[in-house]
Amino acid sequence: GFLATTTNGRDYIRQSIPTNRSLLGLNVDGPTVWVTGRNGTLLNKFHSQWIASNTTGSMFVGIHDLSSAQFVEYGDAGLVAICNKRDPENSCQFESIGTNKDIYTATASADGSRLWVAGSHGLLAERDHGSWTLLALNRDINIQAIAWDAPYLVMATYQGEVMRSSDGGLTWDTRLKSDSQWRTITLHGGHGAVGGNRGAILLTDDAGATWRPVNSSNGSHVYSIQRDGGVIAALGSDGSLVIGDEKEHTWSNNGADWDNTDYYASYCLQACKTIVAVGNGGMRAISTNGGSDFDVAKVTTGNLQGILPLEKNRAIVLANL
Repeated sequence: GFLATTTNGRDYIRQSIPTNRSLLGLNVDGPTVWVTGRNGTLLNKFHSQWIASNTTGSMFVGIHDLSSAQFVEYGDAGLVAICNKRDPENSCQFESIGTNKDIYTATASADGSRLWVAGSHGLLAERDHGSWTLLALNRDINIQAIAWDAPYLVMATYQGEVMRSSDGGLTWDTRLKSDSQWRTITLHGGHGAVGGNRGAILLTDDAGATWRPVNSSNGSHVYSIQRDGGVIAALGSDGSLVIGDEKEHTWSNNGADWDNTDYYASYCLQACKTIVAVGNGGMRAISTNGGSDFDVAKVTTGNLQGILPLEKNRAIVLANL
């Protein structure tokens, strides 16, 4: 619930506002200031008075592909909804996973019959043909990223571990321990990557059995990572759109000099010839040449926290406005 204001750009005054929840978004419209935050927090200030507005009481933080027809939204307090791609705004059905712990990440089998969500304080749950089961890790860790690449489930934690399961999450083998705080993972066909704080990146070519670090020479946090066709796209804080060429062993930050967006989510198509990223402040970045350059633009207000590609150059975007 921390918010500070300044009238001269140097001296800041902390504001007294009616919440102690984490604040994620800010928008100013004339005399009105809107603030959004965790667990459905929505505040507005008109001139000098702060007012708390009623919302759903929870907030989605990400989306993941489930099948050709469906996708899943997930978020705070165990929030899960299964949605229809043909009608994403009106078709979502909420489901209970049996806990109110925050969900940070999700992954699914190709046919959507199995879905896993993971998050705070060791939360791991599986949906198998419509039925949810909590999987006991018995560890107080924050699972930031999880990926399914049959027959393996691989997770990366904020505590610096990369772990792999060969039985759908019942038992786990720690494959790597580090001082890095991992935030994102991609894995398909045995090839994958993990990204984290201060530009840390790991690669695997044996479905997560072994991992090797790579140096991108960029210190920005990696919030979303893609790897395909010899291209690695490490996208994250302060407008960083870092591209690695595995054939040439080169790295470059191809973001705009003026852009300070935190890019939270992305996807790539056609062996990462097309790369799309979205982030805070309603910003999106698109490359159609493998990341050699990006078109960066503000497309809406609020934070864009998830994106899924659809057919015919369409996409579903999760926005917290």
